[in-house]
Amino acid sequence: MNARIEQHNLPKEAFQWYLDLRRYGSVPHSGFGMGIERAVAWICGLDHVRETIPSPAPCTASTRNRLWLRAFSP
Repeated sequence: MNARIEQHNLPKEAFQWYLDLRRYGSVPHSGFGMGIERAVAWICGLDHVRETIPSPAPCTASTRNRLWLRAFSP
């Protein structure tokens, strides 16, 4: 990593925090994985994440109407 920083003539001080993190490690944590389906559900204001799953599913008239009304409601 240091070689690449020097190769691109970047200031090492700007990356020191990251180099220290890699050198000494981090605290144990569970990470963060939001997932694209949850992001789409949040952006579109959907009630449930299963409405965003990109797999073929039967689309009934009530589902189409609900999604249509949600898309064009104020």
